[in-house]
Amino acid sequence: AAVHATPGFSGISLRIGWCQPGDNTPNQMSVTGTPSISDDKSVSPAPAMYSQLALGYDNPKKILQWFEKMWFSNRDMLQAIERCIDYESDEYTVVYGMSANSDMRWDVQSNPIGYKPIDDVEEAKADL
Repeated sequence: AAVHATPGFSGISLRIGWCQPGDNTPNQMSVTGTPSISDDKSVSPAPAMYSQLALGYDNPKKILQWFEKMWFSNRDMLQAIERCIDYESDEYTVVYGMSANSDMRWDVQSNPIGYKPIDDVEEAKADL
């Protein structure tokens, strides 16, 4: 609405996939969508209700694969934020902030800001 109501309005929405504080490695992902490992003392433990899968979501492998497709590495996030800052436009645009994960459902390669993700969750898991 703001785009149409305000002539000359410009901006970027960076739709961040899955990331977490600290190292942000794939082995920190959990099926609850909460970080399973963190050195960040400001991160409070997950509430007990997140210790089990939500009712109706009973396939942990499938849920974890979904989160992995949205993984956004620290290196790729830094690059995307830099491209957002450097991008000049008089329009509003949306960019998906995810790494170049194998078999993902979103197109992160085609974007006007020049963001080119490097990391892939499957390669990062193999390197652990």
